[in-house]
Amino acid sequence: MSRFFQRRPVLILVLAFPLLVLAGMVAFHALEMNRGKNIWRIDITGYDPRDPLYGHYLVFRYDWNMSEARAVPTNTPGPHCLCLTPSGETNANPAALPMECGAAPLAECASVVKAWPHHGDYSLNRNSIQERYLIPEQYAPKLERMLREGKHGFAVDLITRDDGSARVRGLFIDDVPLDDYVRGLPE
Repeated sequence: MSRFFQRRPVLILVLAFPLLVLAGMVAFHALEMNRGKNIWRIDITGYDPRDPLYGHYLVFRYDWNMSEARAVPTNTPGPHCLCLTPSGETNANPAALPMECGAAPLAECASVVKAWPHHGDYSLNRNSIQERYLIPEQYAPKLERMLREGKHGFAVDLITRDDGSARVRGLFIDDVPLDDYVRGLPE
């Protein structure tokens, strides 16, 4: 068998190439998920109380801790920016101050994220107020009921970047990561 591989180095390369590409994609995704300036814990609410789940996705909107100090009119087109500042000793539920994106960030801004106005609220999604988070199918009905009842605190960790973009890193229920929380749920 070793003679087979010695004669066929091209075959080895052909078989190994897809595995190397796949490993590279996984590594890139892992690095991309954790690259950012700050991590903020943002409270969320159900987008539509009648149907908070869409397939395997939890559909939500951010419950921004809005500061009205220098509110930018939400009816102006294009992206606005939200200046995020800690509202306590942690990065949980930061104060969000709307501002024009071209303006110089305020000194107290720990992060600035691009957000689009939708019906008096702000979303990180350009086309809709709703955001989505993939959840395990077997827990969907229970999580849907929990979100609808409002008895549990739902939040996401949001990683912000210097370019104004942001990415959701994880979902939390009562300050417990989703994976840990669902392990304690009966199937």
